[in-house]
Parts: sequence; structure tokens; C-alpha cells
Amino acid sequence: MLLYSQLIFVGIVEILEVHFGSALSLFYTIWWWDIPAHFLGGVWAGLFLMWFGAHFKRRVSLLECVLFAFSIGVGWEIFEYYEEVGGSPFMPYWIDTTKDLIMDTLGGIFAWAFARRTRI
Repeated sequence: MLLYSQLIFVGIVEILEVHFGSALSLFYTIWWWDIPAHFLGGVWAGLFLMWFGAHFKRRVSLLECVLFAFSIGVGWEIFEYYEEVGGSPFMPYWIDTTKDLIMDTLGGIFAWAFARRTRI
């Protein structure tokens, strides 16, 4: 179940990011477009960690799940900064980055709760 959930979230993130966000330039025309992309990216990161923990029969805590999703988000923000693909025409860079990291973190929280609810 958890593996299939990961595949669904990866597919949704890929469609939002590549097929709509980048191809149609929605990241630069709709101010909120990256919010669901970052949330779902955090969900994916959290589900991956939960799956990895279950694979090794180790229970993953909420803190670990949140920190993992946050760390992936920080890595992504660093990538955006150095590749000059980040930021938003609608808000200052630091606000956009803060919003993105909050959404990554909320996605990690959701993933932990989802995985716990499904008894993974």
C-alpha cells in the first residue's frame, strides 16, 4: 500500500511540475502553483522514509519524518538558488523559500500520519 501511495504522489508531482508548471510556465503566472508541488514533494519524502523504515522493520518517528522532508526541501531550495530557477515574481525570495519549506514540512507530517493510519 505504501509503495503504491509513493508512486501515485510521484506521478502527481511530476505532472504538476513538468507537464503543467514548467511547460506552461504556471510557476510564473499563478502565484500559488508551487504550493501543492512542495506539499506533495514533502509527502513523497515522508512516505519514502516511512517505507524505508518499514522495510528494515524500524518505526519512524514524526520528528524523523518531518526532518527528512524538511532536509529534502532545503536541498531543493539550494538547487533552485544555484541554478537560478527558484524564487517567485509574486513575492520576495526569502518569503517564497520559507513558504516552500513550510509546505515540505506539512507534507512530511501528512505522510507520517497517513502511513501510521494505514499501519505501516
